Amino acid sequence: MKSLQFNNFGFCYLHQKNKALEEISFDVEEGMVVGILGPAGAGKSTLIKALNGLVPQVDIGYQDGDVCIYDMNTRQYDVNQMAHHVAMVLQNPEIQIFSIKVWDDVAFGPANLGVPKAEIIRRVAEALAETGLEVSPIAIQTSSPAESSKRWRSLVSWR
Repeated sequence: MKSLQFNNFGFCYLHQKNKALEEISFDVEEGMVVGILGPAGAGKSTLIKALNGLVPQVDIGYQDGDVCIYDMNTRQYDVNQMAHHVAMVLQNPEIQIFSIKVWDDVAFGPANLGVPKAEIIRRVAEALAETGLEVSPIAIQTSSPAESSKRWRSLVSWR
């Protein structure tokens, strides 16, 4: 099953002369692992932002072609709807951490998706255990990500 399709995708940011990307077409089958490589300015970030509709909905510009996630065309869904299907981890995990408490940072994603509180608590505990960040609930809820180790910050941003 195709989980991702780019069909003649192109994008030009507002107030830019040149397109960031042109005529990109490829499919990704469910279960495939794909790497996106290229020099700075090649359009890697633009391509990734197209997966959940950040371009053109947040980073305004002009889109050619289509991007579909499991047959959901990103032109027909808001970014918050696509967030149920597409997640991003930024290149620098430290800029993704914004809460005072580690627990709050990990809980941010499911809370934004409207997950019930009891389920958020369960998921946060599970995520912290999976990443080896499991400590006492009081320590997690009072620890500051900014004061934590680099490994800790990377793992928190990943979840």
